[in-house]
Amino acid sequence: MMPTWTSPSACHGPTEAQATSPSSTASSTFSIVLLSSSSGKLIGYWPPEECCGSPYRRLNRSLPVISLTLDGAMHAIIYAHGHEMVWNAQLMRDTLYFAGFDDVRSCPPGQSDDPILRGVEGHGAVIGDKFNLIESCTHEARKGPWKASELPASTLPEATDQRYPEVAVILGGAEGWQQDLEEAKRLLNGQKIQYFMVNDQIKTFPEPGIACTLHPDKLNGHFAWLRVRSKAGLPEPIEIWAHRKHGAVTHDTASIDWGGSSGLLAVQVALRKKFRKIIGCGVPMTTEGKHFERHQKWQSAIAFRSGWTRYRKEFEPYFRSMSGWTAEQFGKPDEEWLKS
Repeated sequence: MMPTWTSPSACHGPTEAQATSPSSTASSTFSIVLLSSSSGKLIGYWPPEECCGSPYRRLNRSLPVISLTLDGAMHAIIYAHGHEMVWNAQLMRDTLYFAGFDDVRSCPPGQSDDPILRGVEGHGAVIGDKFNLIESCTHEARKGPWKASELPASTLPEATDQRYPEVAVILGGAEGWQQDLEEAKRLLNGQKIQYFMVNDQIKTFPEPGIACTLHPDKLNGHFAWLRVRSKAGLPEPIEIWAHRKHGAVTHDTASIDWGGSSGLLAVQVALRKKFRKIIGCGVPMTTEGKHFERHQKWQSAIAFRSGWTRYRKEFEPYFRSMSGWTAEQFGKPDEEWLKS
């Protein structure tokens, strides 16, 4: 009979710098050692040879072992590399959570949705990427989110009896965005507007505005929103915002993504820029709100509502929408709200 023993190998846990950053990664490795239950002799390893080949087995056999027993194998895996902590995936997730991180997710070593966090693990540099992929697991987590309510009072406009001189208008991609905008303009009656152009609006909206997107790769490259805008002779965006750093982006939210579509990112950016009156046009968050160019239903709209509901306390007093589910949830703008 051959018992199977799973040993979480140790790794150096998150550093202090990682633990205080908006995003952090940490890694944990493991291997399975097969021993004879009668003699205690080491008879095999997992992953098997057909998975990783004899070099990986030779690497593990070269580790100093006190004795060919379960205790000896554990001692080698834990202490042979100068580790300070024994990790497994669940312990890592729990530790990140209790350290104040959320949105904990597993991702392959060296990979991340955030380019800043790609290739930051060092274990593969020691044993090689092939072996590292076999015995490592990586978790990524976010610390936050940023909350408008936690900002110093000086970062928000002072409350006055008069209306704030500018209103932020978010231009989404739903077919009805122009009708929404015309209705909003009638309500604003000449009041100054700062436009926030979302995704495809970046390449076609004719007036100056701030560009916002969760898809910064489309700013250049194949889709080239910025190049299309430039060729059309339209004014350059005042600023270009995304949730992460990118060569075409001028500002980012430091990987803090509320997860509610690019429209919600634009709301987040407007809050950061101290707007207290934000109106959504073409941001209904409904499947029926077809795209104004592709004219297809947005099947993912329902899933993206979770970000809007999760962070509604951060923007609800300052946001209204002209149509759809967002208008039902947060209300439509009116004179009373604008004057408040």
